[in-house]
Amino acid sequence: MTVFYLIFMFGVNNPAQYKNQSKSLKNVVPASDFYQEVDDGPCTPVTALLQYFLLATFTWNIMYAAHVFFLIRNALNGPPTGFLPFAISAGWGLPALLVGISLGTTYSFKDPLGYRQEEFCWLASLDKEGRFDPKRPMLWGFLLPLAVMLSFNIAVLVYFSLTICCAKPNLKSSRTTPLKKKILSSFSLAVVLGLSWVIGYVVLITHDKTLYIILSALFCLCNTTQGWSQNNTVNITTATPPQNPTVISATHLNTPVNSETLNGTTTPINHLYRIYIYVELSIGSFKLNAEFTYVICFTATFCSEAKKNTFTFPRTVLGQFASSRELCDVSTPNAGIPLASALCDITTQKFEDPNILNCSLSLDTIFGKISVASLADKRKLVSSTQILTSKPENLTPDNITNAVKIANILLSDDKSIESMGIVVSTVAVVSQLLNTNPVQFSEVNHDEISNLTQTLQKVSLLEDLKTSLSKSFKSSLDTKRRVLSANLLEFQNMELQFAVKPSDDSSLSLHNFACVFWSYSKNDWSTEGCTKTNNFSGHVHCSCKPSDENNFNSHEKNFNFAILMTFNTNYQYSEALSWISIIGCSVSIVGLAVTVVYQIATRNSRGSSPTLLTVNICLSMTIFYLIFIFGINNPITHAKEEKFIPENTIPSSDHKRYPDEGPCTIFTALIHYFLLATFTWNFLFGIHVFLLFKATITGAPAWFLKVSVAFGWGFPAVIVGISVGSTYRMDEPLGYRQEEFCWLASSDHKQQFDLRKPMFWAFLLPLVIMLISNTAMLLHFSHNTCKTNPMLNRSQQTSTRKKLLSSFTLAVMLGLTWVTGYILLITREQTLHLILSVVFCVCNTTQGIQIFVLFTLRSFLKSNPGFLNNLNAPDIGLHRRNFFLWKVKLPESREIYTPANPDSLRPPDVINAK
Repeated sequence: MTVFYLIFMFGVNNPAQYKNQSKSLKNVVPASDFYQEVDDGPCTPVTALLQYFLLATFTWNIMYAAHVFFLIRNALNGPPTGFLPFAISAGWGLPALLVGISLGTTYSFKDPLGYRQEEFCWLASLDKEGRFDPKRPMLWGFLLPLAVMLSFNIAVLVYFSLTICCAKPNLKSSRTTPLKKKILSSFSLAVVLGLSWVIGYVVLITHDKTLYIILSALFCLCNTTQGWSQNNTVNITTATPPQNPTVISATHLNTPVNSETLNGTTTPINHLYRIYIYVELSIGSFKLNAEFTYVICFTATFCSEAKKNTFTFPRTVLGQFASSRELCDVSTPNAGIPLASALCDITTQKFEDPNILNCSLSLDTIFGKISVASLADKRKLVSSTQILTSKPENLTPDNITNAVKIANILLSDDKSIESMGIVVSTVAVVSQLLNTNPVQFSEVNHDEISNLTQTLQKVSLLEDLKTSLSKSFKSSLDTKRRVLSANLLEFQNMELQFAVKPSDDSSLSLHNFACVFWSYSKNDWSTEGCTKTNNFSGHVHCSCKPSDENNFNSHEKNFNFAILMTFNTNYQYSEALSWISIIGCSVSIVGLAVTVVYQIATRNSRGSSPTLLTVNICLSMTIFYLIFIFGINNPITHAKEEKFIPENTIPSSDHKRYPDEGPCTIFTALIHYFLLATFTWNFLFGIHVFLLFKATITGAPAWFLKVSVAFGWGFPAVIVGISVGSTYRMDEPLGYRQEEFCWLASSDHKQQFDLRKPMFWAFLLPLVIMLISNTAMLLHFSHNTCKTNPMLNRSQQTSTRKKLLSSFTLAVMLGLTWVTGYILLITREQTLHLILSVVFCVCNTTQGIQIFVLFTLRSFLKSNPGFLNNLNAPDIGLHRRNFFLWKVKLPESREIYTPANPDSLRPPDVINAK
């Protein structure tokens, strides 16, 4: 952890920032439409070191948890003899293995971003469109191993807490442990096991913005102070140098630097920055201070942090307003509001003179003064309005209404429009209002917003405000909509015709459209006076002739026209199952049915527990195969429609949604349930094998049978119930399942893998935990089967062939062939992906027949059934040779035997041997 913290502090920021290079004048064909820089600088080694030492930290956490588990289970003897060498090998070897696989499969010198990110030195997680990509090493090289280790650590923590809190009825102690000490012991173990990282997984699935900020701050606080929590005698903190108020700051160099001195290049440098890092290390009374300086140059697209007239403004994107770090005093009505704001000038890339807020002003006061104020006072008042609305999340509906009124008054005044400063500040106010909470925005006076939208048309600043305010049309896709604004004051009863070409996205097709204009009387889109015409040229055509009755402010004749389109997803429905899948599943069903009958018929020779486990595995797998064959393909298909709908009605959304129809959702839930049930029973079979090794004589505990039945069928039902209840809606079934075939939803509307879909958290995560547990059980079984005890001598040795066959039999029963499915998720090479796909299909569709051969056919043949004795082998006359035999006469011989006891009166035996 110490090495990780050190590398994180000094290496997480990428020191090699690519500059905007000058355009080449040579007319050469580029290699790709995406310019890729070769690996430069130490960012890739730093990323690998961060991944290694962070994984090593959690690997040693899990070793610590295993040590605690062994101490509780065997308090007298402690952990096993080989635990320490195993812990050292796994603690440093497993992270090295994961880092090696990550680098080997994703890293290339010409394209380092397959392994790491560019913004900072950490694992790559997104694709080029900014979407989470499960093929990136962030998921399988960090999140999945971390989730497995955290799950194990949580289980050990629960086991530890139950052990210390639950007193044994057979033991009596004169001294009881206080509850405070028990809670403190559990908390101490939780800190050592790194369970605060569970907050990070909660942050990944959090949608609420406020909760996201709280959890992010809590996650940062807990994990950056984990070292202090584990040992309060060592305190590592970051402090700031006396002359700088921030931990890491950037300031311009006072002296110019020639660009030729940096890497020998002549690339023009816009900005040169010096970064200070000041660290203070305290161990008891000993203190060590250190200051590190880095120089970074790059082309800036923002104004750097700077002081302007005693106000400090943070780094801000060009063209945006920055709020000062100085805030209004607590005693003022605007406590916590920035005291000043400054515009980041696009030309100079510096902050303009700041606008200072009068902390006693409010939006109500400004609205009362704005109408009668002079031009100079209006400039100050609108600047104050911009500062007061700089935190949109804190605005109330009354605040929003007053800000809308102020903006409307300023943009309606001809003299105010001539002042660019007033216009820029007013547009900033409107832009900030668009970022307010939709719930609060819905309570705003819509008449005032209608007036503002009409006013904005005069200065050609109409935003997408009306679309977001529409009550009848909602947007869910990332499609762009354009509003056509026109002032028809000079044209009476004019008919306007316009055409638009739909999106070129191949995954979407136009389903329907509506020709509309914005009605100020309804505060929504309206189709009155508009008609649509059919056209096969790829464009949609509209004709609108709005009347005075439909316009709220008819004397100005301001109209806004638009075409609201609904798109249909072009689903690629799955084809019929291949003959490999059908034959494999069919033969497996027959084999599993025979196995169930055989296991029940011969149950007296094994006992109830193994028979129950095997029968339930076969039953759940048989039902899964049956539903898979007949229900995986969606019987209801929504074909691409080219039909023209003449009715000009406003669609409810830009995405055509079909209500749930047909049995596909039911099939999905059943496949989900019985597949999870199969793996749950596989997991219980592995637990049973482990218990048999731990208690060879007594066997599994008496309660194991009842717990297995409840958990084997109950746990999948809980997972399926949660996933259906939280994602399924009758009018939107695709939140739970897919449309192409009847299986869990995994992608968003752009076909990008989505962690919030049930495919990830309702199937992949539970499955990977059970598969890892089953793999551990298989290794434990193989180790105990292959090792020999030098203290025991056996006349008959088990052959290596039988040992390997036993391990293979257990691997089949535990369903470990599904591990190839996870390898498929991260495989990019096309040939390897095809080979693994065939292996995955063959192994898993024939798993039933494998169980039949290994658990039924072998046992049946070993029992030596009677009908095998009646089978006569056919005569095979490949070679024939005659032999003649005759009797040979041997000479007679006499042998005399004398008893060893001379006192015996018995005469000697005479044997005639012929």
